[in-house]
Amino acid sequence: MEKRIQHSELSQENLQVPIHIIQVGKNQQPFIMFHGDWTGGPFYCYTLARSLGREYPFYALDPYNFNGPQKPLTFEEMATAHLQALKVLQPEGPYLLGGYCNGALVAGEVARQLQVQGEEVKLLVLITPSTLSSVPKTIHTMLRTFGPLVGLTSTRQRDVFIQLRHVLRHIYRKLLPPNNKHLVGFSQLLKLEPRLEALFPPLEALYNDYIGVFTWLACNYKPHFDPQPAKFIWVEEDLHNRAKWQAFEQNAPLVIIPGAHLACVTDHVSLLAEHLKTFVVQSQEEKASILESQLSTP
Repeated sequence: MEKRIQHSELSQENLQVPIHIIQVGKNQQPFIMFHGDWTGGPFYCYTLARSLGREYPFYALDPYNFNGPQKPLTFEEMATAHLQALKVLQPEGPYLLGGYCNGALVAGEVARQLQVQGEEVKLLVLITPSTLSSVPKTIHTMLRTFGPLVGLTSTRQRDVFIQLRHVLRHIYRKLLPPNNKHLVGFSQLLKLEPRLEALFPPLEALYNDYIGVFTWLACNYKPHFDPQPAKFIWVEEDLHNRAKWQAFEQNAPLVIIPGAHLACVTDHVSLLAEHLKTFVVQSQEEKASILESQLSTP
């Protein structure tokens, strides 16, 4: 069985990728969740862990802390930091991974890097994964194209992007109702970083806006993991994004949770837990079947 790490050790291992031991478990492969909640922590993961059963270790990785000493320039570099944290938890496979929203995108890239290393990813559960809109992609393309012509380094391009994104959000605040999709989460963000109330806050404050920096990195990233272990769980509100992921769904069953994007980890978290348990149990049954077949082969 994989090496067990105490919580005190984990919390000191990588302060830019904090890890939570949701459930210690025993005698089963751990389930590792990229929970994606940049405002409040992995609270819904406790429901998921209880549903799996006490025998399953359950670990949750926080979104990357961009205000630390290391500021990755690519999505792959950010995912590598998560991979290194994951390896402390579980040095070798097979791996059971999951991710929600932005965490699903990170989980997919971590799975790819594990696959490149020759590790087995037994299960990859992607829960309504993030899909970027055209506006940030357009700004990103313009900065990447014209930035070098005016002497902007990659780091400075990223800084300008998150500054422009913040200004645009303030414009949305003047023109749109608070419940508009462009303003979702901003009230929670202001509680975490009140300096973002200003139109031109210090750069340090902008790096506390996780989604801003994440979006910059994700604009230049295309998923390309092996889809064989992937299972998808969608919410009704996000089904229009499904077409962009169908190359990775293959013959996976279509699982849909009713309601809006956040509902699957709030109002319908018990339903989400049921679907997750089904996928995990199936993966373990497949593993047991393969082992039984190998043992019975003369």
